Amino acid sequence: VRRQRQMCIRDSFITGPHNSYVSIAFRLGIVGIVLFLVMIFDLIEKISEKSNDISRCAIFMLFSSIVLIGVNVGLESPYYLIMFVFSFGFCASEVYSEYE
Repeated sequence: VRRQRQMCIRDSFITGPHNSYVSIAFRLGIVGIVLFLVMIFDLIEKISEKSNDISRCAIFMLFSSIVLIGVNVGLESPYYLIMFVFSFGFCASEVYSEYE
């Protein structure tokens, strides 16, 4: 019974890297992490150019989700992933709407 309880406790913890950037680097390699960071920094650059047209709440949500995936396994957790994808998609749609 004790061994079974220890296994249950051990299984409830995440044993992988506790950082989504490290996880991306290990799963996709240097090319994958570079492309991911270029995508994020390009959006941040566009947001800084058009910051008056985008909701401050959406910008805050995007930056907080970028920080959260940096200190947590955010892209592997559904709650953090939903926040990141929604805020990234919303900001990207506002920024790149002029290209339609």
